[in-house]
Amino acid sequence: MSVVEQSVEVEVPVRTAYDQWTQFKSFPRMMNPVLRVDQVGPAMTRWKVRVGPLPREYMAEIVEQRPDSLIAWRDAERHPRHWGEVYFRAAGPDRAVIEVQLHLEPRGLLDRLPGTANRVRQAVREALDNFNEGVYATATGKAMFTCDDWDMSTAPPGHLVLQSMRSHDQWNTIPYTDNDRYRGIHGRRNIIMVNPDDMAELSLTKG
Repeated sequence: MSVVEQSVEVEVPVRTAYDQWTQFKSFPRMMNPVLRVDQVGPAMTRWKVRVGPLPREYMAEIVEQRPDSLIAWRDAERHPRHWGEVYFRAAGPDRAVIEVQLHLEPRGLLDRLPGTANRVRQAVREALDNFNEGVYATATGKAMFTCDDWDMSTAPPGHLVLQSMRSHDQWNTIPYTDNDRYRGIHGRRNIIMVNPDDMAELSLTKG
């Protein structure tokens, strides 16, 4: 059996963190291997995940739930492949710590593929990092946007306006890694994106 343990501190109250985590349908946007989650009962969910190149579906049952404190689950098979706990605790008035403990028990060939535990560990780490980015200290735990008027810059014929844009793993103008999962870019940041119509007008080609 393998045990995966990961944690993250988020800048929201523990109630907000707990409420957002229990929105199980949001997990596909936090974890790449998760394709779909359906709530089929008060304590039962159906998960469709990607294991290597293959999809797999399973039922998960919540076996213990303490608001703002704990969610414990197991897969609903006769001999569970995995089970675990997510702990929530306050780290201040507007901060919370989320700790995940996931227990893996290989039952088949796919479960025994080399590196399976590491892939699960990476997926949990990714979920916590993305959760930290996607939860906000608002009444709903979601971002609230406003729309302001602004003047669009123009360029003379034959010229383009160059502007930077926010990407993943970036704070304002400072990138912290070479990856931008928002746009499927990995290992590099020296990329200029141009509108296809502008490229055609200026006789530019990709690369």
